[in-house]
Amino acid sequence: ESFDRTLASLPEQLSQLLQAGHQEEAGRLLHTLRGLAGTLGAQRLAELAAEAGKALADAAPGADAAAAWTLRVHEAAASTRQDLAALMPPLRRATLPAAAAAADSAPPDRAALRRQLGTLMDLLRDTDMAATDAFLQLQQMLGPQRSAELAAVADALALLDFDTALRHCTTLDRQWTA
Repeated sequence: ESFDRTLASLPEQLSQLLQAGHQEEAGRLLHTLRGLAGTLGAQRLAELAAEAGKALADAAPGADAAAAWTLRVHEAAASTRQDLAALMPPLRRATLPAAAAAADSAPPDRAALRRQLGTLMDLLRDTDMAATDAFLQLQQMLGPQRSAELAAVADALALLDFDTALRHCTTLDRQWTA
């Protein structure tokens, strides 16, 4: 699941957990959010998730404070989603030329391409941010002449939509095997 989808579904998940009295699970969800947000540099959201997690751990079950924290997390998640949507297209444009410029003019080694694609697919399955680096390596290996083959994967990764990127990689894997 992509970070964007995580952010979109988080407020509802958090509300459901708290309404059911599952403060410990809500705390784990906030801990995960804190880590993901911190990894991506969304410091405001990471700090708020940490504060909310601490407040929930210290609060009595069913405390009214949970509703206030849920609202604050929801607002911060929505703001972060807007920020990400604005940042991703320029980042994608900035990284694509760098990858194309670094590519050799020699035809890529087909077996090496498939290995790198397999690595990328494994990272996407694990929702591992290292997938972005693996993608750039694949892009460099493929070269500028064939970079259009990776456009759909690049678009999905720009939105951190790892599920869609994985589907596009699966299609590429079938095409490259044929």
